[in-house]
Amino acid sequence: MEIHFLFQMSVVPAVGIDLGTTFSCVSVYRNGRPEIIANKDGDRLTPSIVYFDPKTAEVSIGNMADDLTPQCPSNGLYDAKRIIGRKYDDEAISRYMIYKETNFSLVKGEDDQAVFEVNISGQKVIKTPEEVSAEVLKYLKDIASEYLDDDVTEAVVSVPAYFSNAQRKATKKAAELAGLKVLKLITEPTAAAIHYVSDRRKDSSNILVFDFGGGTLDVSVINVQTNTFEVKVVYGDTLLGGRNIDEILFHHFYQQFRENHDTNKLKTDLNPDEAVAAGASIYAACLKGEYRDLEKYKVTEVTPMTLGVIGYGELVTRCISKNSPLPATGTRTFVTIYNDQKCILFTVCEGERKQADFNNILGEFRIDDLPSRRAGDVSFCVKFNLDEDGILNVTASEESTGKK
Repeated sequence: MEIHFLFQMSVVPAVGIDLGTTFSCVSVYRNGRPEIIANKDGDRLTPSIVYFDPKTAEVSIGNMADDLTPQCPSNGLYDAKRIIGRKYDDEAISRYMIYKETNFSLVKGEDDQAVFEVNISGQKVIKTPEEVSAEVLKYLKDIASEYLDDDVTEAVVSVPAYFSNAQRKATKKAAELAGLKVLKLITEPTAAAIHYVSDRRKDSSNILVFDFGGGTLDVSVINVQTNTFEVKVVYGDTLLGGRNIDEILFHHFYQQFRENHDTNKLKTDLNPDEAVAAGASIYAACLKGEYRDLEKYKVTEVTPMTLGVIGYGELVTRCISKNSPLPATGTRTFVTIYNDQKCILFTVCEGERKQADFNNILGEFRIDDLPSRRAGDVSFCVKFNLDEDGILNVTASEESTGKK
């Protein structure tokens, strides 16, 4: 594969898009250099997450999608890049489903393709990986158009070097669904090589590009002759990324640190059996104001564990985070998930895991006789209150009637 630079005048610049597994990015070449375009949150990278509102089907992208997903976890879609262009019975999909904990559903769609299934107004709705990727691409198109103050319609879109023909065609279809004309699909290592060479002005060289992303791995050897890039060989794994080895790296470096650094010596001048009682008595004297010469200590405690509510899919929605200063409050809004739902059960738990089974259940309560409405039309305000002693009080009310 050879790539030649072509120069032409155009009113609106074409953009370059890195459609990533975990993050995506858009850039425009202006004034002799590439400019990365920040998203609506001011970030240069946008999480490749798409959320469909279960009531209105409204689409949210990136950080907002990530924030909204706990409200209806099955409607928060990600990893579309790992699924796009694959059959449901593909061995790679089987591997993905075994080793990846997901909250969304993958089902068999038309032509046996792997597709997402979301819940909209109480109905199951199919979303193809192309449609999900198109939402991310449209978001990037929109922020680029706003940045350039003109409608962006053309782009070079990157794909992993190890993408199959079906995956490339599906990616191109996603771009077209987003309203983008694909000038060219370029492999990610080749795009990185172009940036590397353009910044260093090398006439000829052989380059090895190792592209280890959040969800895919690509290795390419590229021969560069002036403005010509010839890819000699590629290898990769579209299901191997940084997230797969984070835990291994953590344990490795933790052990390395312990082996190479001394720890501080323990203090031994306090009686461990008496220190707690002694400290408590000092603080009691401060609170009572019994001794004028005693320093006034101000103590602010924190909550030792995250507190939340177990919601749809047995996932925990956090209301008060771990290490929040006391007293602390937290408020979350929940909605019904079924048409004509008659009651709702709130289960309160503490712990750090998203899966409910790994946390401690503190209690539960329910609200009955709900108004007869469609799924998502009845909402509830749940309030958590932790006093200075760390004692929890939880209330919930149906917002239209105030019923608790």
